[in-house]
Amino acid sequence: MDQLKSALYAAGFYSTVQFESLELVSAADSAQQVAQAYCLGTPWRHEIERCAPGRLTAVQADVTDELIGEYGTGPLSAPMQAWVIRVECED
Repeated sequence: MDQLKSALYAAGFYSTVQFESLELVSAADSAQQVAQAYCLGTPWRHEIERCAPGRLTAVQADVTDELIGEYGTGPLSAPMQAWVIRVECED
């Protein structure tokens, strides 16, 4: 955290630098919903399309199968964390 704060100060954000950790739970109704979110709604989509052109649907099905094998067919949840950084520029 100190490195990030130092970089923000060096960039001109002097007066206020606040860090807040958000801890939430990510929940999905099914493994298929999780696979769809990762394969279609994250930068992984571009990697899948680059590495396996024309196979996006098949890869999503494979990810679904792997998730079902690991976690079952019911709802899934997992902890998630994000950092919110608030800064103000000094004029």
